[in-house]
Amino acid sequence: MTTLTVSGRVAQILSSYLSDVFGVMGNGNVYFLDAAEKLGLRFSAVRHEGAAVAAADAYYRTSGRLAAGTTTYGPGYTNALTALAEAVQAQIPVVLVTGDAPTTGARPWDVDQAAIAAGLGAATFTVTRDAAGSITRQAVEYALTKRTAVVIAIPYDLAALEAADEELPAPAARMVTDDVDGGLGQVARLLAGAKRPLILAGRGAHLAGAGPELRGLADRLGAVTAGTALALNLLEGEGYLGVAGGFGTDTAAGLMGEADVVLVAGASLSAFTMRFGHLLGPDSTVIQIDTALQPTHPRVDTFVSADAKSAAGHLLRMLEGAASPDAGRGGAWRTEAGKRLAEGPAHHPGSEETADGRLDPRSLATALDAVLPERRTVVQDGGTSSAGHRCTGTSPGRRTW
Repeated sequence: MTTLTVSGRVAQILSSYLSDVFGVMGNGNVYFLDAAEKLGLRFSAVRHEGAAVAAADAYYRTSGRLAAGTTTYGPGYTNALTALAEAVQAQIPVVLVTGDAPTTGARPWDVDQAAIAAGLGAATFTVTRDAAGSITRQAVEYALTKRTAVVIAIPYDLAALEAADEELPAPAARMVTDDVDGGLGQVARLLAGAKRPLILAGRGAHLAGAGPELRGLADRLGAVTAGTALALNLLEGEGYLGVAGGFGTDTAAGLMGEADVVLVAGASLSAFTMRFGHLLGPDSTVIQIDTALQPTHPRVDTFVSADAKSAAGHLLRMLEGAASPDAGRGGAWRTEAGKRLAEGPAHHPGSEETADGRLDPRSLATALDAVLPERRTVVQDGGTSSAGHRCTGTSPGRRTW
């Protein structure tokens, strides 16, 4: 077995899961970056540690493949915390490889990095000489299974030391078995019996490339479709209601609330998607297909842990004998939804005056739409300053609030 340093062992294990590392080099992670380059990992330097984690996060959201960020210890590590918290909250698998205090004790510039990460909801895996490889693999598998960000910490006094030999098996294949009888079989029966089916696609469906299969399934069932903000237009076509959640139209939300069976593919059903509990009707049967290990929302009645693309393709094959939408009740539901969507109001226009005397943001948006040029950039900010509002910048011809 090739002799490797502790940092080299970490890089070696990571190379079996990912190909790209983003970060800022410092003396806490320089040995890791040197080893990563020798092992063929591609390093992209960024200008700030926060961008290291943000870039790895964006890489996953775009490609569906894991990436790593890397920083040095202390201030370099704390610079990455906002992006790390975002990855945890958004359920994005990200690996942050960082230097850490030596095993002999903290230095004046060290902070309790594991405690800080725990406060953000991120687990820290601190490698040792004897188990650098197995600990790294445990960290990555945890990130992928739990869909979260993890920190792999390399103590400074171990980074360049020779790692112990480890007999590590090859990474287990990440496959999802479709349980036809107990899982997808039940889903197929529920969908086949639906009068007003809805298919809601999320980020997981987008990353899996499940659009064609879900679109075909919707056409087979005569289902209406929708997407979360991160799967916008993935299922666009006949029966498409648009985005689900706060950005959706009132008419579309009303139609979603009438669905009797809802197939949720690769969406976590966040509070925003669910309109804070008001998106789906109380009697709707909710099916979730997701790579998570368990349902992500209490409204889920039937859960199948599976890849959205393969599961949708399997369901299509199982429903091949079902009647075409034009001959069944599903087609009538899609036709009715299309008419109501075309005739109904897109959004409530708001009111010029409100009971508490405050400005109705819906009326403001309508007024702004009428006066702003067609070519414009509008940025909505959910944050506040001490004054309650803030202007984030101005430029000639454009003002962003």
